[in-house]
Amino acid sequence: MKFKINNGLIYFFGALGGLLFGYDTGVISGALLFIKRDLHLTSWTEGVVVSSILFGCMIGAAISGALSDRWGRKKVVLLAATIFCIGALGSALAPNTGILILFRIILGLAVGSASALVPMYLSEMAPTAIRGALSSLNQLMIMVGILLAYIINYAFAASRGWRWMLGFAFIPGLLLLIGMFFLPESPRWLLKQGMEKEARSILNFMRKNQGVEEEIKEIKLANELEKNQGGFKEVKQAWVRPSLIAGIGLAVFQQIIGCNTVLYYAPTTFTKVGLGDSAAILGTVGIGIVNVIITAVAVLIIDKVGRKPLLLIGNAGMSIALFILGIVSALLGSSPAASWTTVVCLAVYIAFFSLTWGPVV
Repeated sequence: MKFKINNGLIYFFGALGGLLFGYDTGVISGALLFIKRDLHLTSWTEGVVVSSILFGCMIGAAISGALSDRWGRKKVVLLAATIFCIGALGSALAPNTGILILFRIILGLAVGSASALVPMYLSEMAPTAIRGALSSLNQLMIMVGILLAYIINYAFAASRGWRWMLGFAFIPGLLLLIGMFFLPESPRWLLKQGMEKEARSILNFMRKNQGVEEEIKEIKLANELEKNQGGFKEVKQAWVRPSLIAGIGLAVFQQIIGCNTVLYYAPTTFTKVGLGDSAAILGTVGIGIVNVIITAVAVLIIDKVGRKPLLLIGNAGMSIALFILGIVSALLGSSPAASWTTVVCLAVYIAFFSLTWGPVV
């Protein structure tokens, strides 16, 4: 089996699903300013339009694991990329609120699948020594996607072109679809299916023939342990419970500490404190730049500093930023000072999230 694509491109295309996730997370924040006027959204329908993609995400994330175990990581990512392209075009062409919500749910199926499978694919392809950093590459690509969305939002803000904002997602979706055709399947999945020859060929290419036999033995051992101890009954065992509680707790707190509110409603927040539409979207571009830079730093230090210290640092930084933001909003209202303090506080919040809770969890 021969591959005409190098390791860097394998990791890039593997992480491109994160970019799609990030783009659709970020793009709705700016597009929403114009969608709610053109489609006459109420506060309720505005919230449904924003959150409908998350409903699809839950379904996509829930079913993608089982599908990838049956069909392989590559095929399911290809399917997700196809659905993503359909969802992006459908959202851009939606004639009314109901159709827009429908296609954002479809888009969510792809985004949820990609968000579950891309970190899995990267970790299974990566050497052990850099697995933490490469798994964090997905988070970095999410932040790059958010920044790209903010830039596109700003580019079309003057023309109120929310359809172009949403439709632009088709391009990275198509890029992922094409790129995945040239990527190898996960060697861990291949070994689980008994295709040792194919797995060895991929590992020899990825590892440049270094330590391949030892890694194959480790994967086989892990697969055997998973086969013997992989049922739901194992989740009920007393020794599993602390890890299970910690894992679920971290996942829950990552989502309820405010990151979605900031990412989805940053431009709306800026307009509420006195900034115009273009200025509000430009403010999010600055936040997006902070996102990418800090997440890149996180990728470099995550295997050196450790996971727990970063989570504790992030907790403190995000709490202080939100506390100051709340006080300033209550005391200063829509004054210029409140506008710029809001931008700074949200940037600090996102910086701490991007350094810690974003990539670490």
